[in-house]
Amino acid sequence: MSHPTAAATTYLIYIYINAKLSHLHSQLTAAAYNADAMLLLQAIEQYLGSINTWPACFIINLFAETPSLPFVEYLTAFFARNDVPTTLAYRLYRACNPEAANEFVRQLFYAHYSLWHASDTVRRHSMYYDVV
Repeated sequence: MSHPTAAATTYLIYIYINAKLSHLHSQLTAAAYNADAMLLLQAIEQYLGSINTWPACFIINLFAETPSLPFVEYLTAFFARNDVPTTLAYRLYRACNPEAANEFVRQLFYAHYSLWHASDTVRRHSMYYDVV
C-alpha cells in the first residue's frame, strides 16, 4: 500500500478546508437572516468582543462542525473561560448550528460547562482561547 505524497495530502486538505468554508458560508448566510442568532451574537460579543477577533477554528466549530464530544468540549471551554453564561452560550450554539438543537447535545453542553467550572483538572486540560 502506497502512502500519499505531500502534494496529494496538501491538496486533500485544501479540498476539505474549501468544503468546510463553503458549508460555513452557507451557514453564516442563513444565520445572518436569523434575528435571534444576531441578537444572541450581539449579546455574546459583550463578553468576547467582536466576532472578528474570535479564533477561526472556534467559528468553524460553532457554525459548521457536526456536534461531537471534542467539539462541544472545545466550545464550552471557550465560552466558560470567557465568562459567557451557559444558557446564552448554548442558545447561540443552537441558533448557529441546527445540528446542536437536540437534547443529547444540550445535556452534553451543560454537563461540560458544569465540569469546567467545578474541576481544576478539566480547566487545565481544556483547549481554549482567552479573548479577554
